Order: sequence, then C-alpha cells, then structure tokens
Amino acid sequence: MHIKYYILIIGILLISCKAKNTTTHKTDKITNIQNQEYLIGNINIKDLKQNPHISWYNTNYQRYILDTTALEKIKNQDLLKDITITIFLGTWCRDTKHLLPRFYKIFDSIGYNTNKIRLIGVDKEKNSHDGLSENLNIDYVPTFIFYKDKKELNRIVEFTVESLELDMLKILKSDGYKHFYKNTP
Repeated sequence: MHIKYYILIIGILLISCKAKNTTTHKTDKITNIQNQEYLIGNINIKDLKQNPHISWYNTNYQRYILDTTALEKIKNQDLLKDITITIFLGTWCRDTKHLLPRFYKIFDSIGYNTNKIRLIGVDKEKNSHDGLSENLNIDYVPTFIFYKDKKELNRIVEFTVESLELDMLKILKSDGYKHFYKNTP
C-alpha cells in the first residue's frame, strides 16, 4: 500500500513540475491583395526575425550606427530603471521598418531586458483587433510609449525629433520632450 501511495505522490509531483506558466500572445496574420503578410495584435520580436520580415529587420538593425555618447548617459545614469515600453507598429509601415530594428539595436547594446518591451501590431486604421490600441491615441506608427511605474512618461511618435537615442534621453530625464507632432504647428 505504501509503495502505491509513494508512486502516486511522485507522479503528481512530476506532472506539476512539467506544467508551464505560459502566457499566450495572439497574433493575427493578415495577407493583403499584394500577398504581403501583416502582423496584428501582440507580437513577439521572434515573429519579426522570421520571413517575410527578417530582411527589413536585419538590414536596418545592422546598418544603424549607434550614438554611443547618448547611450552612455542613459546607461550610466540608470535611467531605464523601472521603465517598460509599449510599441505600436505596423509591419506594413515604412517608418516601423526603419525605426523598430534600430530601437532594438539600441537596447541590445546597453543590455536592457527586452522582455520589458511589448510589441503590438496594428492595421492601417491603427486598430489592433483586440482593443489594445483603444484609448491610447495611436494615430501614427511606430509609437514608442515609455512607462515608469505603469504611468506614461512620454512617447516617440512616427519620427524622431533629434535621434532615437537623444529623444529617449530627453524622455527618460523628463527634459521637456515633445514628439514630432507636438512640435509641428
């Protein structure tokens, strides 16, 4: 009787140890009339490192020359502590294809935990199909929203004002940053 009891306990423990606590991300893959694939909803960076997105991602990642002076200021002043980032993007969008890989190169170079970055794909109407973009005033992509303690600090919207590094430095230092559309009359 004791042997069956021990075997049962060991079996339960083994099964419970194998259970994973996984969070799923729902990504819709939309193919348009020109046979181009768009990703909508939660996106994992691994999704962009596969075909058909890998070519634009790798090209723009590799070609970007970092502003190491600005990055040293961000890193040395510990400005990324408690910072999370949500990026609304369009895999169909030229500006996203240009800026997103550069953004990841910046964070890879300073050792930022990119698991703190949430990627959300939107369609051309800036909808994520699951309500993630609602109430956040996403009018242009990419939109990089910086949060500290779950409160929005500021955002980079579609274009940089100076450069990704300098714009981020101003945002992280709360130095009066205004994104491109707030600077436009």
